[in-house]
Amino acid sequence: AMYAAAEDGDANQTKLMAKELSQAKVELEKVALEKKQAATDRAKAEATEKTLNELCESEKKAKEEYKAQLEKVVAELEKSRAEHKAVLDEERTKFAQSTDQWRGKIHDIKVRRDKLDILNNEAREKLARTESALRASNAAHSAQGELWSKREVVLRAAVTRLQKFVKSLQGQVERYREKLEVHNNRNGKIGG
Repeated sequence: AMYAAAEDGDANQTKLMAKELSQAKVELEKVALEKKQAATDRAKAEATEKTLNELCESEKKAKEEYKAQLEKVVAELEKSRAEHKAVLDEERTKFAQSTDQWRGKIHDIKVRRDKLDILNNEAREKLARTESALRASNAAHSAQGELWSKREVVLRAAVTRLQKFVKSLQGQVERYREKLEVHNNRNGKIGG
């Protein structure tokens, strides 16, 4: 009996050890996975850092190129401004010379404008008279229109009555046709 109990004890101990070994394996596998993940994360981080460094370099290069282009454009603008100033000075001199001629032209335009104002006032008066005549004509037409509207109402009522009558006739014809069909069907069956 003691031997059997000892044997059972050994078996339990073996089972316990096997269980612990299995758990240790699981833990080792977890650690291996975590290591693998850490290596992947590190590789990703290094790749990201490399990309960032490359971007910084290309940005720096682009800034330098832009600065060079900007300086070139500024130099061209300065040159262009100097040329324009020379042209502008020449134009200003010409303008000063032609100012007197323009003053004469402006006077002529004012005289013409006064004449146009007189013509414009006459045209306004004519327009006012025409509008007054048109209003009178419209009033007459409006009275005629009202008369026609009343006649139209009467005619519409008559048409509506006719349409109702035609509809009722159509209904009657349809009922007669159905009765006739039923009658013919019966006769047909009897004949058959």
